[in-house]
Amino acid sequence: MTIGREPCAKKGPPGITANSLSADRLSVCPNPYLVEILWGDGVSRIGCLRLQAVLYVYWECLRRLSKIELNASRSPIQFCMCGRFTLRVPNSILVEQFQVDVVADRPLLERFNVAPTQEIPVIRATDNGRELTWMRWGLIPPWAKDPKSGPLLINARIETAPEKLAFRSAFKNSRCLVPADGFFEWKKVGGKKQPYHIRRADGRPFAFAGLWSKLRDLESCAILTTDANELVRPMHDRMPVILSPSDYDNWLDPEVQEPLRLLLQLPASEMVAVPVNPIVNNARNEGPECIEPLVQR
Repeated sequence: MTIGREPCAKKGPPGITANSLSADRLSVCPNPYLVEILWGDGVSRIGCLRLQAVLYVYWECLRRLSKIELNASRSPIQFCMCGRFTLRVPNSILVEQFQVDVVADRPLLERFNVAPTQEIPVIRATDNGRELTWMRWGLIPPWAKDPKSGPLLINARIETAPEKLAFRSAFKNSRCLVPADGFFEWKKVGGKKQPYHIRRADGRPFAFAGLWSKLRDLESCAILTTDANELVRPMHDRMPVILSPSDYDNWLDPEVQEPLRLLLQLPASEMVAVPVNPIVNNARNEGPECIEPLVQR
């Protein structure tokens, strides 16, 4: 997601009030990946949040003492990577484009601001063919004791997902497609974070590479991320993995145990990034206004 990024809390240690933290980039400096490593390997959520708070205070003290201006990539107030996307096509289009065989009995509404913890449509392989079903966005790792208190991992890095305790089982056995037709990213413009809607140049829906897991009766999923291409890189160093339609079968097939070769960047030449209305910054906002092109003055 950076499917878009969701602003973290502006007061107190970042991320403590959020239930949808990303294993791709937790909101802490100087080393967000230290917390990711601990969390992904099974350290308790409370322990990780305490570490977040300590590192945040440490970094803030250093910043004030040295009176330096942190750049966006190292700011203690981070945005969760790949945290918003859009899906505005009806069930019939998804069924046709993704060759779905089994469809959940649930209407697919137009979504202009999909956010973590919400239920999203997901396509997976079953004995009866490809199934379009619904899962909560934010993978609950298999070692979580309670789905309500465990961490929700909305992203997984393709470089580490095959080995991470939180993702390795899903990466081996439970891969999925997350349909979308665009995602959001933010770029600093004039001291403010300007949202951009990033989509295919031809406007067609596409599929993020996803992982899913089941804990008790709750199914949840995460979106894989990779290095950003030339279009996204000025906004963020990561972007969601967008699969080629020719790779859908192999990605969904658990017998294919070397799927990393499939996870290539979508070329920047096939994508566009449009500055849009800042109302999308608030996850509560929903509607066409969220992707309304920004009027340049």
